[in-house]
Amino acid sequence: MRRLQPNWLNENDDLILELLGKSGVALNKRGIELNLELNDKSVSYSTIKRRIDKLAEAGFVEQVREEGSYYRITGKGISYLTGSPYGASTAGDEPVEVTEIEPLDYEILDAIHSSDEPPEVDEIIAVVSANPERIRDRIEDLISDGTVTETSENQLKLSLGGQYILQMFRLGSDVEGQIDRYGIVDLDDGTNQRQSG
Repeated sequence: MRRLQPNWLNENDDLILELLGKSGVALNKRGIELNLELNDKSVSYSTIKRRIDKLAEAGFVEQVREEGSYYRITGKGISYLTGSPYGASTAGDEPVEVTEIEPLDYEILDAIHSSDEPPEVDEIIAVVSANPERIRDRIEDLISDGTVTETSENQLKLSLGGQYILQMFRLGSDVEGQIDRYGIVDLDDGTNQRQSG
């Protein structure tokens, strides 16, 4: 889906938002710099300092802890990344309320994420414990709201927003307590790893 980009937003802003959106965690500026560098997307620390302030001012990210200046993406930022008109998502300017997703939705998202290969609907029905018609209905709803995408081969994948919702649901509201100062986020598969020492 094509992103509706405000005229002030640049390529570095996209990289920062994609990192925060895909990881689903709060990072400080040095953590953002390190994770981008580890994913071969180098942005200087001075640029990150400037752009994170602009993104916060626009409501795309929010500072969650003053000490250490940790930032996380907001619902408005996720709306932008997923191609919705930024700031006009169902969550408005508020952070995504992942606690409001149905337990069945979580099971479906988790089953899609846990599959080695992108699964088809019937494969999800085989592993999720609910009425098959109910699962089909929920998958259709998740596809229509952009949380899940369907490939031309009828395989299901989590969108960036779906990955964010799944990770935030797992982490709970205390995101900043879940990652060290230099937590490493692998953008290829969205998993979190910690760097020792």
